[in-house]
Amino acid sequence: AFAPDRPVSGQDAEMGLSPHRVRVLAPITQNDRFEWVALGGVKLMAVDTSAILPDSREAFPDRLWDLDFGTAARWKLNNGWIIGGDLIIGSASDRPFNGLKEMSIRADALLRIPWRDHLAWIFLLNYSNIREFAPHFPVPGVTLAYEPGPHLQVLAGVPFSSIRWVPLHRLDL
Repeated sequence: AFAPDRPVSGQDAEMGLSPHRVRVLAPITQNDRFEWVALGGVKLMAVDTSAILPDSREAFPDRLWDLDFGTAARWKLNNGWIIGGDLIIGSASDRPFNGLKEMSIRADALLRIPWRDHLAWIFLLNYSNIREFAPHFPVPGVTLAYEPGPHLQVLAGVPFSSIRWVPLHRLDL
């Protein structure tokens, strides 16, 4: 991606951005009942500017990093229920992992309970130390999942809802 230079408000400077992102998910072990993966990502925002930060009067960094790594697992129980979770540690900064202030910790837990044909309840618990709303507080959620086939998935609930439709091979909406 590329964002061309634009004027910086209140300064005689322009700013252009060029973001780059790589995500990796690598299976560690996988079978009919258990799945465990390692995951990670790197995002680099290259910044072309002569702008300064107004409070510190320091030059705006020319590179902003967002690095994360973690693991996720899920188990399918004999009754068809699925339990799972993940733990991801990251750092978004011009100097990643420079201190605790730059680190993020996110953990999720879920329980999926089949209910009727193509319907399941999903109960969630999310922890994040950098969430804007209630950081450091586990936030619960519940979602009703409707999955009539591989081409449609509807999740309706709190704190999120989504629709995923695959009308053609290799086209996800």
